[in-house]
Amino acid sequence: MMDVKEKAEISWMPPLRGGDHGWLIIDKVPWLITSWHHFDDFGQTMETVHAFCAQSGESDEFYSTDDGRTWIEDLA
Repeated sequence: MMDVKEKAEISWMPPLRGGDHGWLIIDKVPWLITSWHHFDDFGQTMETVHAFCAQSGESDEFYSTDDGRTWIEDLA
């Protein structure tokens, strides 16, 4: 039997102050982006962000392969 995981709804919210990276809103819960890495090689781009959820105390890594328009939790 396969274990199917629901895909989280993730969107980016811009920062309010200069120098910040903004937030990822994951299933209506804000996660503060603590670091953002942009990779660009031969026309392929990838955004990798580390985010922290103050509500649950957990942190995780999220990815975008379309310049931040859509976000995913894993690359598999």
